[in-house]
Amino acid sequence: MHSPCLSGCPNAPDPTPVTYCRSCGEPIVPGDEYADIDGEAWCEGCLDDLPLCVLIPKLGWEWKTVQEGENVQCVDCKCCGDTEPLPVGEEYGEIDGDAFCEGCLEDTPLSDLVERCGHDWKTASEEDIPDGYDG
Repeated sequence: MHSPCLSGCPNAPDPTPVTYCRSCGEPIVPGDEYADIDGEAWCEGCLDDLPLCVLIPKLGWEWKTVQEGENVQCVDCKCCGDTEPLPVGEEYGEIDGDAFCEGCLEDTPLSDLVERCGHDWKTASEEDIPDGYDG
């Protein structure tokens, strides 16, 4: 069914969802960015709301705490010239064998973090609407 209203009109129908967020259940419509994590769609807002200690394991990697006697260095800080190890008790994410401090993880765009962990960051498009969807 074609609507005579332009998309900005308050009477225009809601856009057809491509999928729904696994966490909040809200529709993901063409133009929305989202993560595909092991076949499940997660909207940007829900992922952004997760604390790193939950997000990193959800993305398939480990959340750790520096223990006495360990020498853990953040690979991002080290690249910027900071060669000090993380202090005992400091939490960090371990992604593909590399340590990342909380500060560097917080500074990493969510899309980059999702992709670095081996998942897909997508922008929903009309081509993604399931065949046979009748609204």
